[in-house]
Amino acid sequence: EVDLSPDLRRATVRLSLFGGDDDAARFIDELNAGAHALQAVLGTELRTRRTPILKFASDDALERADRVNRLLAGRSAADEPQT
Repeated sequence: EVDLSPDLRRATVRLSLFGGDDDAARFIDELNAGAHALQAVLGTELRTRRTPILKFASDDALERADRVNRLLAGRSAADEPQT
């Protein structure tokens, strides 16, 4: 998912990442560290007046949906087997 500001100056790119929380956080940090390089590529590919400043963030929508489904089914996260 991408949240774009109304003035098109900022874009928050939300990613659904699988794996451990530490790995996901490290990946997001690396993407944010390289955001300027990605902005430069976008600047040459897009035909817009401005290239948005990119910020990457983790999207927890799948986790929230899973939690809601468990609550609706009458189970909690503690009831689930740990992997």
